[in-house]
Amino acid sequence: MRAWRDFFPEVLPFIADGMPDPLLERHVLRVAQRFCERTRAWRATLEPIATLAGATNYEMELPQQAGLVRLEHALLDGVELSLGRADPRGQGRFVSTSDRKTVDLGFTPIATQALVLTASLKPANGAQGLEDFLFDQYAEDIAAGAVARINSDPLARESFEQRCDAVAAQLWRGSAAVRPRAMPHYF
Repeated sequence: MRAWRDFFPEVLPFIADGMPDPLLERHVLRVAQRFCERTRAWRATLEPIATLAGATNYEMELPQQAGLVRLEHALLDGVELSLGRADPRGQGRFVSTSDRKTVDLGFTPIATQALVLTASLKPANGAQGLEDFLFDQYAEDIAAGAVARINSDPLARESFEQRCDAVAAQLWRGSAAVRPRAMPHYF
């Protein structure tokens, strides 16, 4: 894990002197949270949850210093479940979360089964830093967002938001070298 101070070389040259380090770290944290929320770049498969017969609410084991952005995928003994409050197949087999700490099943399990969740995460409010892989790939983007936030620069903030959208699109495409066609092509 990389500490928030590791962003300072990318941020300090572009802001006015005199900002206390804890305040600067807080700005970097908030921008990192925003980046992770917008891009959903930090995805993790959580530890499997053993369901119990008759129980529909379970606590999620999130990584340390991480908060939940959203559930991305759910499997119950290898069978995909719907996310949210509706099951398009009409079977009532879905998972949801109302507090981002627990997961609720939209049905009552009849036996012990393995519930495996994939989630998008962000740094928690008390996080001391950012995961290494996120820092290695997106440090410049997060630093630019922190500079925009500290300087209250609307153009730089808009540029940061556009960069978040571009990263989200790259992740959605799977960072493919080939761009998908914008319009269908019929033979």
